[in-house]
Amino acid sequence: MEKFVVAGLADGAYGQTTHGFGNTKQSLDNFWESILYGENKENSSAIMAQPEAPVPQATLVANTSMTDQDKAIKRARDQAYRERVKKRKTEMEGEVKALTQKNKELEDENRASKAENTRLNQAFQSQGEGMDKLKHDFNQLKHEYNKQNVLVQTLSGVLAGSAPSPRDEEIQKLKNEIGLLRQGMGMDSPCLQLMKENAKLKHELEKEKHEKRALKVQLDALFDDIEQHLESFAQNNVDSNAIMAQLEAPAPQATLVANTSMPNQDTSQSEAAKRSKAYRDRVKKHKTEMEGNMKALTQENKALKVEVGALKAENSRLNQDSQCQREVIDKLTHDLNRLMPEHKKQYVLVKILSEKLKKGF
Repeated sequence: MEKFVVAGLADGAYGQTTHGFGNTKQSLDNFWESILYGENKENSSAIMAQPEAPVPQATLVANTSMTDQDKAIKRARDQAYRERVKKRKTEMEGEVKALTQKNKELEDENRASKAENTRLNQAFQSQGEGMDKLKHDFNQLKHEYNKQNVLVQTLSGVLAGSAPSPRDEEIQKLKNEIGLLRQGMGMDSPCLQLMKENAKLKHELEKEKHEKRALKVQLDALFDDIEQHLESFAQNNVDSNAIMAQLEAPAPQATLVANTSMPNQDTSQSEAAKRSKAYRDRVKKHKTEMEGNMKALTQENKALKVEVGALKAENSRLNQDSQCQREVIDKLTHDLNRLMPEHKKQYVLVKILSEKLKKGF
């Protein structure tokens, strides 16, 4: 009976001891659950600081009466539990370190996100200021466009209702004259015909100059020939005059006496006189022909000079006409160049206004 009571007490003590270990296990589980689920460290510390449940006196009495086998079983159980707790603690510490590292990374990422958010807010603020400025500029441009549109409409009405200005008339006149001059430079234009006639007259003038030089050479040769003939004629004339003087001179008495004795000598003298007369006639005829040729050449030279003078006058007139036309063309070109910049400015202004009108519409 007594033994049964002790066994019962032992069983009760063991149950209480087991219940005490159960409470300790539940506290540890609560502690690790608080760590895993992120509860406060104070709660976990409080759980760790809780004392173990006091073992009842009956349990201690029962333990003293436990057998060695029961003690070995209890120690084995306690050792296995401690190993499990240590392993679980090691695992939980690793998980806590990993969670701490991840928490740091998340905190760094949170700080970077906050900095990026601040930067984006500043960028949005600056962009908002830029948008406000662009809206202001757009409103100013729109206002300016409206004013320019009104101005263009007013100017268009004025231009449509007003007569052309003298400048525009002058420009149009110059354009018409330039067009006429360009048309006049065609194949059948008078200016081109004058240029062709001028070139033809220049060619004929050069040809006549060449012929004049050839005639001058021929005249020089004729003059030399005439001078030679005149010199020979003068010499022959002197000889013939001397002979005639001798023939016409009264012969001395002795000569007459001698002549009476030489009838053949009279015959030779009469033949010489005939030959001298014939020679004088030929010289006179040749001289007359040479004088006629000289007169004809002189007249022809005068006619050539007159014709050359006329050609020169015509050439000078054509040169003057061509010079006048060149002066007119130069003047028109100068006036056109003088008026073109202002016309170009007006054209650019009209083009700009047209582009603005197109963009506006």
